[in-house]
Amino acid sequence: MQQTRRGLLRTLGAAVGAGAVLSTGVGTVAADEEPSLAWEPAGDSNYTAAARGPADVRWFVVHVAEGTHDGTVAWFQDPNANGSTHYVVENAADPAQTRMLDESDIGWHAGNWSYNEASLGIEHGGYTDQTTFVDGLYDASASIAAWAADAYDFPLRVRRYDVAPCDPTDGAGGVIGHDQVPDPDNCSSGGGAGAHTDPGSTWNWGRYEGYLRRNHLGTYQEVVTAADLNVRDSPGLGGTSVDTAPAGTTGDTVDGPVDADGYRWYEVEYDDGTTTGWSASDWLLYSRFGAWDDVTTTAALSVRDAPGLDATTVDTTANGETGTVTDGPVDADGYRWFEVSWNGGTTSGWSAGYWLE
Repeated sequence: MQQTRRGLLRTLGAAVGAGAVLSTGVGTVAADEEPSLAWEPAGDSNYTAAARGPADVRWFVVHVAEGTHDGTVAWFQDPNANGSTHYVVENAADPAQTRMLDESDIGWHAGNWSYNEASLGIEHGGYTDQTTFVDGLYDASASIAAWAADAYDFPLRVRRYDVAPCDPTDGAGGVIGHDQVPDPDNCSSGGGAGAHTDPGSTWNWGRYEGYLRRNHLGTYQEVVTAADLNVRDSPGLGGTSVDTAPAGTTGDTVDGPVDADGYRWYEVEYDDGTTTGWSASDWLLYSRFGAWDDVTTTAALSVRDAPGLDATTVDTTANGETGTVTDGPVDADGYRWFEVSWNGGTTSGWSAGYWLE
């Protein structure tokens, strides 16, 4: 068994809506069900009708709309838009969610025709590098992505650090930002033909991936709670609640999954005194790293005295420097942060997990 982490951390930002598996409220849907989406079809002149099946879809492209949910839907219905996407999600605690294209049809969203042919696109209400995205949006968007990955057979994994392959059929595929779609005229540059930079610096890939992977956890994987979460002595709503894991509590899965009462349950060995027991995955987010995991930087990386962009930079690592995670994750300022004890004399401190592997 892995050694449990030290430090109970509170995840910065709003907690998700309450459910029967939380301290108050009512339920949710079972793992990876097809989400209930409003149907608002894009204008006929804004997409290519097709008959794609699972073998044709390899990528799920994350966009920021540069506007509101309603404005984005209205724009893609305008016959002069010359663009479209499959889904639009509002940035709200209980967001509007809209399907604008059938998955079999080709949206015009990537700025690269071969990627349009091989992907599904999702727009999120907000503005690149400006909007603070809330858990309701991450939750809804990840639920769509998880269902689509199962239905269309692409990997439910976030590709980090670099531009996607020139040829979208190379590699396994996965979830990418618009900024990772290659320019069709220069595939070493990202953002498609328009050099788009979304979803940008305020999009928290670590937290998003936490929601993406929450129903697909293995044994001894790291997790962090997204809300105050009941811990039960058995999987299911009939299990006795023996403790509560506060939002931001970390732990390791030790058993599961078990599907019961509309939820997927994992037994978790929680850190710092919270009782080991069963919790529902809807609010049990995957984390790439936990304490005592070894990590390596993929770029020169700031080391700060606290998690967040306002914290003081105390050192900078080199690309390829190794270290050991000692605490985290904490979500702040669009990044998931981990405290790392760096090898080679670099000061121990907090670094953004996006550039760690």
